[in-house]
Amino acid sequence: MEDKKESLNFIEQIVEEDIKSGKHNGTVITRFPPEPNGYLHIGHAKAICVSFGIANKYGGKTNLRFDDTNPTTEDTEYVESIKKDIQWLGFEWAGEALFASDYFEKLYNFACDLIKKGLAYVDDSTPEQIAEMKGSPSVPGTHSPFKSRSIEENLALFTDMRAGKYPDGSKVLRANVDMSSPNMLMRDPIIYRIKHEDHHRTLWWLSLNDDTTTTSSSTHHHHINNNDEFNLTTEIIDIEETISIVWDVYIPNICAILLCLSIAALAAGLTVGMLGLDPLVLLIKQRASDIESERQAATSLLPIIQ
Repeated sequence: MEDKKESLNFIEQIVEEDIKSGKHNGTVITRFPPEPNGYLHIGHAKAICVSFGIANKYGGKTNLRFDDTNPTTEDTEYVESIKKDIQWLGFEWAGEALFASDYFEKLYNFACDLIKKGLAYVDDSTPEQIAEMKGSPSVPGTHSPFKSRSIEENLALFTDMRAGKYPDGSKVLRANVDMSSPNMLMRDPIIYRIKHEDHHRTLWWLSLNDDTTTTSSSTHHHHINNNDEFNLTTEIIDIEETISIVWDVYIPNICAILLCLSIAALAAGLTVGMLGLDPLVLLIKQRASDIESERQAATSLLPIIQ
């Protein structure tokens, strides 16, 4: 009888094609990049199983790289909780855990390079003014009165922003792109804001704007609507190693009963004492008889799109 051929999901198909072609010498390295702003939910369990599972299957390794760019909501407590939960699922990451904050200096230098190329400027407009200047899907945006600042002035202001010389909200660094772009995210998106908040690992008065990938594309890439920004970034910034291909993946919503497991709901529930002290995928963890049951529950609730 002929052996039944193994069915591969689309990620496995891509990996096997790359290995066969000798890409990256057949080395498989995946990454799990959680933001340490809350406890893990079922979506994270799915991502963990995919990232670590693919690496394990092909003899590779997985880097744990925390996306800790927002000091307002992030805490060491969540870092340690996430580490424990990954290990509870039976996985181990390669080497030491990494952090986006490890690259703050490098990202700051990328932003300075943008300014030197005339591709970024410091804007003193209020959030309301910036929103109004962006226009609408059917109406082009208008230029900020600060868009014409000189490179020297922008560099001096950005240096002072980093030094914490200005109050929160008084200035932002924006990419100098195209205020008439049909993609409204390309209408001079905000790159950096001033944020006087204590970071859990370092002292830094600038906060990367999570709605744009202009300087953070070397560390993460979120949504299909950000593809234009991501592609622009890899063209104009001299990044040593960039992602050559981006796959757009749609992950379906899971049933409403699990919505309470979102980060925001968990954090709010814990704050007011609604939830217990063991927040990892509460519903499933209480019922799973072993690690394999947890993995199967996570992967079955959010099936990989074929």
